[in-house]
Amino acid sequence: MTGNDLVPCCWTPHDGERHAYRGDPRGHGVTVMSLCCRVIVIRHYPPTAKERHWPECRDCAHRARDLVAEHEMRGLIRSIDVELPAFGLDGGHLAGGCRPASPR
Repeated sequence: MTGNDLVPCCWTPHDGERHAYRGDPRGHGVTVMSLCCRVIVIRHYPPTAKERHWPECRDCAHRARDLVAEHEMRGLIRSIDVELPAFGLDGGHLAGGCRPASPR
């Protein structure tokens, strides 16, 4: 794990499935242990690569959910609520509680 493990796990394609590993994203060619206990080499693929659409490894998916829950419980990460009105005002106020400027 790195010193900046803000993300509980990351995913990478390997051997026909997407596998998760603990911690922050690693560089191309780095060897890591997946959550399902496989030794895998990180490969970076373009966003449109078919490897990015491979199914998730079931064991990694299960362990990743547990890891996220553990991080939330320990206060390392938390869900955030964000309100983003698409356009205009919300009840006479702008997002964040500000009032719109008066017309001149």
